[in-house]
Amino acid sequence: MGIEGVRTAPYRIETERLVIRCYDPHDAPLLVEAVTASVEHLRPWMPWIRFEPQSVEQRVEFCRGARAGFDADENYTYGVFTRDESRLLGGSGLHPRGGPASLEIGYWVRSDALRQGSRRR
Repeated sequence: MGIEGVRTAPYRIETERLVIRCYDPHDAPLLVEAVTASVEHLRPWMPWIRFEPQSVEQRVEFCRGARAGFDADENYTYGVFTRDESRLLGGSGLHPRGGPASLEIGYWVRSDALRQGSRRR
């Protein structure tokens, strides 16, 4: 089906400091840890936080659903990881919530990774 007017989003984006990619079921423990460590920080902004805590098994299902939505070109949900992918720093997504040919950008950042976006050299 696909989102009208949108080309398929890349599964993986690599930068000097980050890997931004579609979730994989193996990411479930990292997702549990990141969200659990940031529940109070996320509570005012993320409606889904009311369903916390979630188990690793529930997060595996979330990751599978995110992958399925990505593969169907219906919803593009990303994890934002450290360069070595050992730590989840947050999540982002392109979501079809605003009407035809539009996408909403959503994101969250774990509390201990805030304010690290720009580093002057």
